[in-house]
Amino acid sequence: MINSKYDLIITNIAESGFNAYYTKGINMKLSDGVTVIDIYKPGMCPYNKEEVYKDAIIRVSGNSKNVFTYSDMKKMNQAIEEAIDFLNKENENIIDREKESTYEHMKAPQLERKKTSAIKFQDLEIGGVYLDEKNKKWIFLGQGTLMENGVQQNCSNSGLDYAEYMYMEYEEEKLEIINTNEFKSEYFPHPGTYASKKRFFEKYCQLPVNLKAPIILNCGSAKFICMHGVKPKSYYDQMAYDANGKTI
Repeated sequence: MINSKYDLIITNIAESGFNAYYTKGINMKLSDGVTVIDIYKPGMCPYNKEEVYKDAIIRVSGNSKNVFTYSDMKKMNQAIEEAIDFLNKENENIIDREKESTYEHMKAPQLERKKTSAIKFQDLEIGGVYLDEKNKKWIFLGQGTLMENGVQQNCSNSGLDYAEYMYMEYEEEKLEIINTNEFKSEYFPHPGTYASKKRFFEKYCQLPVNLKAPIILNCGSAKFICMHGVKPKSYYDQMAYDANGKTI
């Protein structure tokens, strides 16, 4: 299981097919792997960098697969209602179902203190999820090769056939654990160099990885393989190892 900073994760909330990710005092996020629904308490939904919505807000996002039957919509509504009940148990910033809400926004009551000290690059752990200066989450992957439809996509500025540093955007509900060291994600890794390496200020969580074996990420038509510092000669050389690090 992934070590998470969510205060609680509820599987299949209200038998809706949605998993719920609860952050105390702020929101509950619902996700079925395609649709994401954020239910924010009053004054907690960001409007921009310095402002928030005054009332409770529900945000829905997804992709072209967002197609629902009437039965689906009823289940979705049940999940939202249960999430509201759960948030209202805190007895602070209650979501009032009877109130005529607006999209009015206001200055955020407490702006998060800006982090000034970055984590040393040598202290980053492969498989670790870190926050950048904008609080965006990234998985640090170390060294590896990204293949898309059999064609290598990443390279370092030195012209070598691998990138020294690889990162990937992270959302817990969009990362599926397939097997030991094998994951599925909607995001694609980003190559970097020492000169352009990202700066991280806080560790968010750690993915369950075995550093003695390659990490395999399936990203649509692309497959990323992290070799943990090994400089592979080719994609096929990487495929000579299974998820447990044994020669095939």
